[in-house]
Amino acid sequence: MQETSRSRGQQRAWSGLSPFKYIQVVSFRRNGAGVATPVWFATQGERLLIATETPSGKVKRLRANPRMQVAACGPLGGLRGPLLEANARELSGGDAVSAERVLAARFGLGRRIFQWIVQPIFHRQGKTPVYFEILSARGEAFAIERKAS
Repeated sequence: MQETSRSRGQQRAWSGLSPFKYIQVVSFRRNGAGVATPVWFATQGERLLIATETPSGKVKRLRANPRMQVAACGPLGGLRGPLLEANARELSGGDAVSAERVLAARFGLGRRIFQWIVQPIFHRQGKTPVYFEILSARGEAFAIERKAS
């Protein structure tokens, strides 16, 4: 498959996120109010991938309206870059399995501990993993630079 200029632009943009472990995902309620949540993310080529669980407000909002904003952030959500418009696409089947592999490769032991300890608790609560791919809203590259601390 031939790489497009859009995919090359997104791939370069995502590489700017590599120093960060978290992005802030802002999903939108029906009334337009944004709800921000920090999440782990990983990149695979031009793909920006996140995992969360359902049922959750974030999944409900993204399924109803894929519009979102993303920004590099710290573990508690403190922004480290500008909020940028994006769209989410829910992954299933092999794409979801691939997304988990990419996240596990990026976060190593931390991700395995999450899978061994937290996911069984979520499972007992009726929660299941959900994976999303994030794409630029306008096909523009995300230009996220690390802010000086």
